Amino acid sequence: MNALTERIQELEMIEARQLSAIKIQARDLSDSLRPSSLLKNTFSDLISSKNIRNGALNASVGLGTGWLLKKILTPRSKNTAKPVSLFHSIAGKALQIAATTLISKKLPKFQKKAE
Repeated sequence: MNALTERIQELEMIEARQLSAIKIQARDLSDSLRPSSLLKNTFSDLISSKNIRNGALNASVGLGTGWLLKKILTPRSKNTAKPVSLFHSIAGKALQIAATTLISKKLPKFQKKAE
């Protein structure tokens, strides 16, 4: 009978440890499923991904270059910041799109050559 009570106590201790471990896992799961944790983990994954980071860099450089070329090469009237004519406005937009596309496509090739 003594061995039986010892075994029961041993099993109750095992059950208590397992229950404690389950509670800890449930708390960790609850913490990881909070919206702030999900956003933080997703953002960290995006930042750590080299392909996404390079893609964002290429896109921003392309957009910036296109915008700058449009501002430099599109004539403006002296009184306002508006383009001189509709043709100049359309030509400026086309130049911006072409420059953005060209830079975004060519920049990865330059980056590979630099490495």
